[in-house]
Amino acid sequence: MKNASTTTLVHLQSSTTNSLKNGHSLLALTALLLCGLAIPTTAETTINKVAREQGFTIPANVTTPIVLKTSPGAVCDLHAEGEDGPEQSLTVYANVDGYVKFHARPLQEAEESSRVQLDCSDAKGKVTRYPVKVRAASSPTADMPAPTLSEMPTPTGSTVRPALSEQEQQTLSNEELVSRGYPERPDAVDSPDRYALWQKRVSRSITILPSQSADSGKSHHKAQAASDNVIWSGYVSDSSRHSYQAVSGTWHVPEVVEHYSSSPTYSVFWVGLDGYGDTDLLQAGTEQDSVESGGTNYYVYRSWYEIVPNEYMQYTQLNPNAGDDVMVEVWICCGSGNSPNVNGTYFEFTITDWTQNIEIELVNPLSLGGTVYNGNTVEWIMERPTINGSLPYFADYDYADMIPSADSTTLGWVSWNKLPDLIQLWMYNFGEVGGGDNNQLSGAYNHGSTDINYVWYNFH
Repeated sequence: MKNASTTTLVHLQSSTTNSLKNGHSLLALTALLLCGLAIPTTAETTINKVAREQGFTIPANVTTPIVLKTSPGAVCDLHAEGEDGPEQSLTVYANVDGYVKFHARPLQEAEESSRVQLDCSDAKGKVTRYPVKVRAASSPTADMPAPTLSEMPTPTGSTVRPALSEQEQQTLSNEELVSRGYPERPDAVDSPDRYALWQKRVSRSITILPSQSADSGKSHHKAQAASDNVIWSGYVSDSSRHSYQAVSGTWHVPEVVEHYSSSPTYSVFWVGLDGYGDTDLLQAGTEQDSVESGGTNYYVYRSWYEIVPNEYMQYTQLNPNAGDDVMVEVWICCGSGNSPNVNGTYFEFTITDWTQNIEIELVNPLSLGGTVYNGNTVEWIMERPTINGSLPYFADYDYADMIPSADSTTLGWVSWNKLPDLIQLWMYNFGEVGGGDNNQLSGAYNHGSTDINYVWYNFH
């Protein structure tokens, strides 16, 4: 894991982005109701204990991670001092050891400190308030030092999967690889891209995080297919039943670059199986949220997975930073063997953070329960999630890029642009947030043979 006290994030934007932003047009609405990424709050929070205030000095215009110790598995509301309603809060989930991570970026140096509070509910429902003040300056002081931790300490229960030698990569059977915790070896001739990705995973030492997860308490709403909609932007391959059994995407976690007024903003970036045109969906990805307090923007980045409609969204122990290089894979399997199988009744995923050399996967694949797997669509999506039953302001991710692929039952693992019946999805506001405008919020574009480019346009 990285040990730098601050993380400077450079957001790249291609020369084509501005022309893309200027080229959108207003399209008619076809309703799409999906996704509930929600903040579990109460109308009035009872604070049982107030911890000692912690103060930090961080540089202006630099996004800096801040790691704090709370209670194991705590659910925390991050909000400006004195503004603890759900409409002004972001939720932060503690890991198994009680550590939480969020990021701060003061917009300019200031004499006054920005103050936020973390209201953390423990396993017994007791709420502890953790006051935090952030000073924007270049020189820390004794009472306002730089953050002592820039990354989450390795959680209890983690293991290290050692790197395989070149000889082991070639000689170990798939049964031996799986028994030692490595993914099966793809065929180097039939799937050269998958083989190169496999080599990247097994030729380095990676910390495997425990698969315990935090329940968000909310589930997605039913999905309905629509090219022009209020929630999804991206691409879908819509084919026949049992056409797909796995999906993959590699991306840099999008940085939230600007913030809108005093209201939180949200976005989620993910890959999925099914969900376009039906109510069942298997998905996993990253989330990018922000809130503002006293001239400082605060950000929460995390990873998650979900089975729709019978499982709540689950947040994992893997907490990426903006800009981290991540790979997310989702597949259907039979439980034993854990290989993609279109006839399976179990859900599995892997999220790998190449930048931090950490990975998470379910120890035991999750039964689909009441979810019916059709296997007729795969998705690569940037989404505006539903918060507490309403659509929020859409986080300004500016520009994002994904390398997508899927495991087709007829073609094998192939790049997304080789799949049939690709549908381009566009996200619009259509008057749901911020008045009666019909602004385009996000678009997705074919960027040659391997990539999908995503472009942000508006908060609402």
